[in-house]
Amino acid sequence: MGAFIGGAGWWIVSLCVLVLQMAAYLEGTEIWFGWGFWLSVFVMVVAHVAQPFGYLFTIPVVYYGARYGFHWQWWQAALIAAPSLIMVVVLAMVSFGVDFVGRRR
Repeated sequence: MGAFIGGAGWWIVSLCVLVLQMAAYLEGTEIWFGWGFWLSVFVMVVAHVAQPFGYLFTIPVVYYGARYGFHWQWWQAALIAAPSLIMVVVLAMVSFGVDFVGRRR
């Protein structure tokens, strides 16, 4: 039961992040490129089909939409634009810190 609740919680958080990313992407394409809704959706679908290189296009657009469209702070926009990248960097820093402390003993 606990694993199900944890898994369901992860899916809910992931869905919320996806909705925020999509909204920030649409806002970013509108204010940065002046694209309409359907062109933005089409480019987003093409970018996600062209993985992993499509994400290299969508990450800056999501950041721009969150930063300047939603008027969020830079770290909030970065957290929504690239949550996996932020998580990898944080986990690498924690791992380095644990390894460093372990070697000092």
